[in-house]
Amino acid sequence: MSNGGWGPPPAPGQGNPYGPQQGHPWGPPPSGAPMPGAGPYAPPPGHPYASGPGPAPVPAPGVPVVPPPPLPLPPPRARFRLRLGALRTGRAWADALFNRPGPGRVEDPTVRQAQLWRTAAGAVSTVALVHAYGTDGGWSELLDDGVFRLVTAPLLLVLLGPLVVTLFIRQAPPRYRPVLRSRLWLPAKTVGWFFGSYLVCVSALVGIFWVAEQVASPWNILAGLAGLAALAWMLPFLFFALLNTARYAFNAATVHAYLPAVLTISLVWALAGISVLADGMPHNGPLQAQLAALLGGPVTVSVISVWELHRLRTRFGVRLRT
Repeated sequence: MSNGGWGPPPAPGQGNPYGPQQGHPWGPPPSGAPMPGAGPYAPPPGHPYASGPGPAPVPAPGVPVVPPPPLPLPPPRARFRLRLGALRTGRAWADALFNRPGPGRVEDPTVRQAQLWRTAAGAVSTVALVHAYGTDGGWSELLDDGVFRLVTAPLLLVLLGPLVVTLFIRQAPPRYRPVLRSRLWLPAKTVGWFFGSYLVCVSALVGIFWVAEQVASPWNILAGLAGLAALAWMLPFLFFALLNTARYAFNAATVHAYLPAVLTISLVWALAGISVLADGMPHNGPLQAQLAALLGGPVTVSVISVWELHRLRTRFGVRLRT
C-alpha cells in the first residue's frame, strides 16, 4: 500500500521500490531553483554561525564591551651595539652631577647643532693650518695644547665665574637680584662636586696602586686588578665631567638662561689671552694664518654665543630685565 513516503523503510533485500536513485531524486531542478542546503532554512550569508568570518555579535544592552587584547609587537631588530658598562656608567654619573636641568635652561637644538658644526670646523681648520705651515712641536704639541685647554677651562671658569656672575646680576633690575642670587646654590654645589670628584678619584687610584706595591702576592695582583677596574670607571667619568663642565658652565643656566653663553664668551677670550702670554703669537705662516690661528676660535665661539642670546630673546622670550 502506498504510504506517501512516510512509512517504514523497505525490508532488507527488497531494495528501493522506486528504483535506484541517480542525481536528484525528483529529477534535475529547474533553472534558477536553489541548490540543496541553500533553502530558506540554510544560514544566511554573514550569519555569525556560518562558516568563515563574519561581523561580531551585538552585545546585550548593559553588558560592557571588553576590547580584544592588543596584538603582540614585532621583535626589535637586532642591532650591533658596543656595550661598555664602565663607559656608560661613568657618563651617567657625570651627567647626573654636571648636566642637571634647571628652571632657566632652554634647550635649542638649532644652536646645539651649530656648536657641533663649529667644533668640527675648528678642528679641521686647526689640522689644515698645522699641515700647511707646521708647528714647532709638531702634532704632539697640538695634542698637548688641546688637553691643556680642556683641563684648564674648568679651573679658569671657577676663577673667572664669580666676577662674571656678579657683573651679570648687577645688570638685572633690583627686584630680580635676590631671585638670581638664590639660584646660585646649584652652581656652587656643582663646583664642589667637580673638585671633590677629582680629589676622590685621584686619591683612590693612588691608594690602590700603593697597596698593590706594598702587599705580597697574590693580594697585590687583586689590588692591581681593583685599581684597573676603578681606572676603567674613573676615566670616562672624569672625561665627561670635563665636557659637561665646559658646555653647561657648572649648571649656570639655573641662575639665568643667558649666563652660559656669557660665561662661554668670557672663557674663550681668557684662554686666548693665556695662550698669548704663555706661548706668544703664532709665528708659522703668513700674518693671515697667524691671526686665524689666534682669533679664529674665540671669534667664532663668540659669534655663536651672541646668536644664541638673540634666539633666546626672539624665539623663547627670555629677557634679562623681565
